[in-house]
Amino acid sequence: MEWVLDKGKKYQLQEYLIRRHKKRRLKTGRTVRKAASRIPDAVMIDKRSTKANNRSQVGHFETDLMEGPRSTKTALSVTVERKTRYTIISKIQNKKAETKAKVLTMRLKTLQFLSKSNKPIVRSITSDNGSENTNHKQVSQTLGIDMYFCYPYHSWEKGTVENRIGVIRRYIPKGTTVNKYSEDQLQHLEQKLNTTPMKCLNYQTPEEVFLKEVNRYKFKHYKKYTCCTST
Repeated sequence: MEWVLDKGKKYQLQEYLIRRHKKRRLKTGRTVRKAASRIPDAVMIDKRSTKANNRSQVGHFETDLMEGPRSTKTALSVTVERKTRYTIISKIQNKKAETKAKVLTMRLKTLQFLSKSNKPIVRSITSDNGSENTNHKQVSQTLGIDMYFCYPYHSWEKGTVENRIGVIRRYIPKGTTVNKYSEDQLQHLEQKLNTTPMKCLNYQTPEEVFLKEVNRYKFKHYKKYTCCTST
């Protein structure tokens, strides 16, 4: 990337970068003050478990909205599992808290049904301080999980979902209205993300790694079953 933004400028190769930056954004080293959350009764990310932080346990998700032009209400709800990078994409018709909560709980409850043992496949959610997350207690109670919040202006604290949104921007550029895309197209995009090998997963796909985790929990208490038996 450094070459593309330096000597490669004359070739206009920055158009092929994930975020299409025209110049490299350098870290200033400035410490950002941890402001209080604007969400009532928010539990901050400091309380999140070590297993969630170091990605050693499956079931910890990050969620965010990917918005279109300010003139449109429609957005994408993007939710990513931290360990496996398994991604869920849902179109929402507005950015109201009840809409976000309904879509989020519906998609994650579907995943919960995949796990039949006492080790849940959905354990926690981390989000930002957007007003669409004010119904977090409802989400926590419905799913029976904990919900944590990043500090305001600390978007890197949910870097997994931020990264995946950056990848989605390859297909839905910034400033493009989500209404242009059908549910089938969004499902196809979700499938594409989940079936693309990733270096951080030893070149396995998010779907492969996630299903291994699901099956490991689901069949943990069962004896090994042999499918072929003599008659």
